[in-house]
Amino acid sequence: MDTNFSSLFQPLTIGRGAKKLTLKNRMVMAPMVTCLANSSGEVTPRRLGVFHDRFINQLEILAVAIREKGAAAIAQINQTGIRGNTPGPDDLTIGQIGELVEWFGRAA
Repeated sequence: MDTNFSSLFQPLTIGRGAKKLTLKNRMVMAPMVTCLANSSGEVTPRRLGVFHDRFINQLEILAVAIREKGAAAIAQINQTGIRGNTPGPDDLTIGQIGELVEWFGRAA
C-alpha cells in the first residue's frame, strides 16, 4: 500500500465530551444533496427522509445497520426549494423565511 494514504485507514476522533465521535477510518462522504427521497420522504433501500417524526422507526433500523458495520452517520439539514415541490427563497415572504429559520434552528 502507498504509505502516503495510510492515514486514511486510521481512526479519527472529532468533537469532545459527550459529543465526541470516533470514526473507524477517515473516508467520509461529503455532505451534499442526493435527491434520493421519494415523493413522501420515506426511507427505502435507496431513499431517506428525516423531516417528520413518522420516519423515526425506519431511521432507527438504518442507524442500527450503520452501527453494526462500525460506521457513523450524521444528518445534513437543508431546504429543498423547488426540487422538493416547496417554494424557493425567491418565492417566500419575510414571515415564511422567519419560519424556515426557526425550523432550521429546531432541527439543528
